[in-house]
Amino acid sequence: MTSTRTIDFSQYEAAKQVVAVLDISQQGLLTMVGDDALDLLHRLSTQDLASLAVGEGAATILTTDKGRILDSIVVQLSLIHI
Repeated sequence: MTSTRTIDFSQYEAAKQVVAVLDISQQGLLTMVGDDALDLLHRLSTQDLASLAVGEGAATILTTDKGRILDSIVVQLSLIHI
């Protein structure tokens, strides 16, 4: 049994030209605090998180020590602790 899907690229093209809003409300929120929190995330991920400035964020992939993918996350560096 085969299924066919039609992909509408118009929304993707519009997002590239102007702005896009992505609903990520289904994702969880993890707050990490402490002197080594950013260093830990930097070592566990594929992105250069150590160079983030306060207020900046980056999408990254968390991996095991063998490079296996665990999850994709978005990291936001903030000085405010909840």
